[in-house]
Amino acid sequence: MLNRTAPAVILALLAATAAIGQDSPRTVPSDSLLAAIGRRGRLLAAYDVAAWHGTDAVVALSPKKGSFNTYLAYQTANGWIVSFGRLTTGRDTFLIAYQATQTGAADSFSATAFDPPQPAVGLERDAAVAIALVPVDSLKLTRSYNVAVLPADNARRFWVYLTPAPTRAGITPLGGDWRFLVAADSARVLAKRQLHRTVLEYALPDSAVSGMHTAILDDVPEDTDVFYVLTRRPLRQEYVVSEHYFYQVCTDGTIKWRSR
Repeated sequence: MLNRTAPAVILALLAATAAIGQDSPRTVPSDSLLAAIGRRGRLLAAYDVAAWHGTDAVVALSPKKGSFNTYLAYQTANGWIVSFGRLTTGRDTFLIAYQATQTGAADSFSATAFDPPQPAVGLERDAAVAIALVPVDSLKLTRSYNVAVLPADNARRFWVYLTPAPTRAGITPLGGDWRFLVAADSARVLAKRQLHRTVLEYALPDSAVSGMHTAILDDVPEDTDVFYVLTRRPLRQEYVVSEHYFYQVCTDGTIKWRSR
């Protein structure tokens, strides 16, 4: 569960958390752990931007109804590529019907249609298989979600994220999200993790310089806490309070450990 706290109490909470647990023997979260969370969160935010503008570019082509049922994005040395297609019945090939390629700034994409669809058997096929393996139906989701697939620790393992899609203009949902570790080569879901429970849709006051929420599922911030900070407009930092620690998620996606 996440609880939103008014920004006015941040200074008081900072003082209180600094005084609690001074003699705690717990190991302080490592810089490398927080850096890894930050990297995934930044990549997830960049993926979201690419998927958004890549979709806009494809929609401008008036795609044929039913021509694709999956989209996925990946980063290259020249920018992002977003592919739209479907897996074959045997899941051995991803048939790309449309593809959007970044042509400059983060919001600049050019789309191409393929007729017949272009077969892909490498990264795009593996990423599409990873998405297909996620047991979405078992989660009993009651709202629309966005799907993102990011490379994990080797070329054929992927993080698949489910994040709630915005339903109100100008408000980025926080929470109610999931992450799966999927091995495309063995067609297995290796790990399933709920990142936050409740979905919050909350607009900060114009005068606020930061937001704050509590985390109860782990003692460190989540990848999607960073994603939330980077996609919320206007950009504002977020404080995350876990059972034992207090963190600051900055607007550049870095995470700073503040106190016990």
